Amino acid sequence: MNAKHLGTYVNDHLAGSVAALELLDHMISANAGTPRGQFFIELRQEIEQDQAALRDLLEQLDFRENPMRKAVAWFSEKFARAKLSMEARRVISWPAWKNWKR
Repeated sequence: MNAKHLGTYVNDHLAGSVAALELLDHMISANAGTPRGQFFIELRQEIEQDQAALRDLLEQLDFRENPMRKAVAWFSEKFARAKLSMEARRVISWPAWKNWKR
């Protein structure tokens, strides 16, 4: 793999970690005080460590972080969370609609 492709690859993973941290912040808040919440806190810490390693690698390769990729990842996480929220409401409300006829 040439250096340009490696820089793109690392930037993609860094952007993915931005989305993961955003989602984990929500999951930590939604599961505060539970074992699941603690798991999400620990996972978030691991991803932060991964981000530091990815940033170091980009620096060693003489690449810069791609702010556009990070912005798209941030927006994608917000969209995915909204979609999941709508899906959850649809599933929860399904029994009320199951006998509905047109």
